[in-house]
Amino acid sequence: MMRVIVKLLKLFLSCLFIGLFIAVGYLFILVDDLGKSETFSLNRAKAEIKNTQILIERDSFVSKSDLQFVFDYLEDEQTYDKWIEDQKYFSNFSEQGGYLKFNTPQTFYLKIGNSCLNPYCFQRKVDFSNIPSVLWRGLIGIEDLRFMDHKGIDFRSILRAAIADIKAGSFVQGGSTLTQQLVKNIFLNSEKSFFRKLKEMILSIYIEKNYSKEQILQSYFNEMFWGNLGGVRIKGIYAASKFYFKKELHLLTDYESIILSSMLKGPNFYHPLKNSEKLIQRTNSLFAKLRKNKFLSNIDEVKWSQDKWEKWIKVLQVENKDTRYKSLAFALKEKEFYRNFIINDVSLKFLKKHPEDDLAIKYYENKFKCTERFCDFNYYSKLEKDAISNLEVRLQVGSLLKPLVYQIFSREGYEEDTIVSTGPISFSLNSGVWKPRDREFVSSEISLGDSLRKSRNIPMYHLIKRYGMDRLEGNLGSYLPMLKKPLREFPAQLLGSIELNFKEIFNGYKVFKNYECGEDKKIYSILNNPNQNTLSNIVKAPMQELDFFGKTGTSNNALDNWFLTLDDEKIKILWVGLEGDRRGKKLDLSGSRAAFKVFQDYVLRSGKKLRPLNCYIPGQKEEELDIK
Repeated sequence: MMRVIVKLLKLFLSCLFIGLFIAVGYLFILVDDLGKSETFSLNRAKAEIKNTQILIERDSFVSKSDLQFVFDYLEDEQTYDKWIEDQKYFSNFSEQGGYLKFNTPQTFYLKIGNSCLNPYCFQRKVDFSNIPSVLWRGLIGIEDLRFMDHKGIDFRSILRAAIADIKAGSFVQGGSTLTQQLVKNIFLNSEKSFFRKLKEMILSIYIEKNYSKEQILQSYFNEMFWGNLGGVRIKGIYAASKFYFKKELHLLTDYESIILSSMLKGPNFYHPLKNSEKLIQRTNSLFAKLRKNKFLSNIDEVKWSQDKWEKWIKVLQVENKDTRYKSLAFALKEKEFYRNFIINDVSLKFLKKHPEDDLAIKYYENKFKCTERFCDFNYYSKLEKDAISNLEVRLQVGSLLKPLVYQIFSREGYEEDTIVSTGPISFSLNSGVWKPRDREFVSSEISLGDSLRKSRNIPMYHLIKRYGMDRLEGNLGSYLPMLKKPLREFPAQLLGSIELNFKEIFNGYKVFKNYECGEDKKIYSILNNPNQNTLSNIVKAPMQELDFFGKTGTSNNALDNWFLTLDDEKIKILWVGLEGDRRGKKLDLSGSRAAFKVFQDYVLRSGKKLRPLNCYIPGQKEEELDIK
């Protein structure tokens, strides 16, 4: 019996020795890696914080609500209400519904920069000196009392937690220090394994050896997760202060700081919208503890009343449904902050109304003087994908090509009042007989102008037959060199069966714009009144008086929907459509009810003026164009 016990003891000691040998070897390898690599550095890259401007052009529109939302992030000591009062006093804008139309240009300033890599996440790192002392004192007081004394691991806390867990028969306490929590949050994961815990402890010792306590606290407050609001992941104390209280850190009251400290224990469990009673209890408990220990900076600070808690939570409930938080987090990474903020938000609102479809939105602006693919501004609603490559995808363009065809007619003497038949028409192709389809007509004839305004199909083909298909093909070459030829065998291309990308549409309309300015804007004058063309049933009152070129397009069972406009300086094209598997799919959309609707909401909120085509010589009458 004794021999068996001795053998078991030897086996146990051998296993223990082997285990220790492996553990020590692993630690040596890990420490060696730490010395060679900067992987475990707390000096993680900050987003470059840049000053930027929001330029509101004269005679442009903005949403009153948008300005109020963004005002909390501006570098302006004025309140929004005081600013609005001053603008009213000087008659700088007129109100039209919920929109403001500015009579004078306006400039706002803010700082952009977002360190979080996820599309809908906000993080802006701050220095330790900017973190209110009540925050880090409260954190130490509730999470790690011996933080200032230990070297990364607190064995007393581990022992205490182990005893509590044994008594409870489950994991009820953790012995992790703040340093260990930081290491797990930014370098490791939540996997429950011996080697993961061992690595966490070694990394914590390494961090404590190489960084000051202030640097560790600074990294902790910049890297920790503070829950979600409005669909945005809130990372770091700066983002938490802005999203939950609309305040810079130095303006937080002690009680507000304690609320944020209380959320850290479990940002989802102690979230004000998910478990407000638990958060209130925890906050008041920490508040009493810090007051007792004289950690509060304001000795007169009092805890919130139940009424104040309820008012704050009601505000957060409203804000949690606001898509603009997502748009803000996205746009703070972009140079063109306000344009990205607005186009992303109008896109989110539209897509939210069609959750059953895998819809996407693409928006393209390019200057006519540009010789590259992208010189100005572009946007793709699938933020996790590459915008540039997706703007180069070819899509069916619907009726976008009709103005180009009609311009050729006008150059050959056809006038706006030229009468055209609306009767059935067909073309004999090698593949069989092809007939263009159209909506029902109320008359046997229609004018050329009305045919284009209402984007009718059959009258255009009557004009093509009269003009000559081969002759049209020759003249279309300068606009659309990629057309399938001979055109007489592929006439459906002119109704949008041809697939083009944004740059190819841009090139075609660049030729169109140059001809318009040499031909008295004949086609432009047909399509520049939104009350008379395909936009008439959807255009809102603020835009009904504007003079702008507008052409919609719908193709491929409404899987591709377009809107296009242009002025002296640039072209703007917006597409709404289905991505992914299109087989057997059909949408109840159109160019006017989808693409133009999104574009119109963008214009009425963007602060960018929708300009007419004046055909000025470049550089001439710049003040009238209001380009400056």
